[in-house]
Amino acid sequence: GHTNETLIDTFFGVDHKKESDIKDIYNFYVSNKRTPSSTLPIASDVAGNLVFLDFNKTTNGKIYFWDHELECEPT
Repeated sequence: GHTNETLIDTFFGVDHKKESDIKDIYNFYVSNKRTPSSTLPIASDVAGNLVFLDFNKTTNGKIYFWDHELECEPT
């Protein structure tokens, strides 16, 4: 079978650097309607893709990989 692999580059946290501050990253993606407000970005890989925790009531706690190359245009 086909396996997709990646390497985690950064885990986000509370940081004075905007590129790794979890609050700033969350606000950027949600305010630009790139991701649902129920998701929290927790990490990025070497290609700039994100790893999210989902806090939606039906999917609470699931982890998702977000490939920015496959992102849909905002509606």
